[in-house]
Amino acid sequence: MEVVLNDLIDKIADIKYMPEDVLKDSLLIEQRKDKIRLASILGTNYGKKTRLKLVTDSETVLLEEAIFAFDNQYVYLKGGVKIPIRAIEEVKLY
Repeated sequence: MEVVLNDLIDKIADIKYMPEDVLKDSLLIEQRKDKIRLASILGTNYGKKTRLKLVTDSETVLLEEAIFAFDNQYVYLKGGVKIPIRAIEEVKLY
């Protein structure tokens, strides 16, 4: 089941994520990292939103939001909300 969250940042804190990485292929993991890096630049400098497909322990969530920062484990959205990178299945820039 896919759930779409648009501008519902406060609900992200309640989501339970999978303990392991949703991507198994090292090439896909590297591509995800590159897209997150680009999304962070576009989000920080231009306020551009990115579509993230997140896998939780019970469902798949689509979220459209600007990424403002990232590190090795998390992406950071507005309001200091953080999402584990291991839970991101897909990053779409538009």
